[in-house]
Amino acid sequence: MKDKFHFRGHERIDRRTLALCRHLVLYMERQKDVKRQEKLAAVLKKLTRWKKHDVHCAEYDIWEKAILNGGWNEVKRLLLEKTDYGVQVRQINPFIGILPENIVDKVYRRYRIRHDG
Repeated sequence: MKDKFHFRGHERIDRRTLALCRHLVLYMERQKDVKRQEKLAAVLKKLTRWKKHDVHCAEYDIWEKAILNGGWNEVKRLLLEKTDYGVQVRQINPFIGILPENIVDKVYRRYRIRHDG
C-alpha cells in the first residue's frame, strides 16, 4: 500500500509542476517582449551558475538550447510538454522565482500532498 501512495505522490507532484508551468506561460505571455527577454536572460545566467556550481545534468543543456535556439516559443513548448520527456525536463526547472509568490502558493495549496493515510 505504501508503494501505491508513493506513486500517487509523485504523480501529484508532476501535475503540480505542470500547473505551475501553465501559470508561468500565462504570466510570461502577458509580459512585453523586452521584459520576457530579460527574464529569459536571467534564466540563462541562472543556468550558467548552476552548471558552474552544481552537478551538471542534461536538463541544463536542454533549457539553455531551448532559450538560445528556439526562444520563448521553444521554452513554452517544453514547459507545456505532456509526455514523459516533458515531465523529465520540468523536474529541473530554472524558471523558479519568476512566477509571483501568490500564484505559486495557490498552486501548492491545490496540489498539497497529504501524508495522512
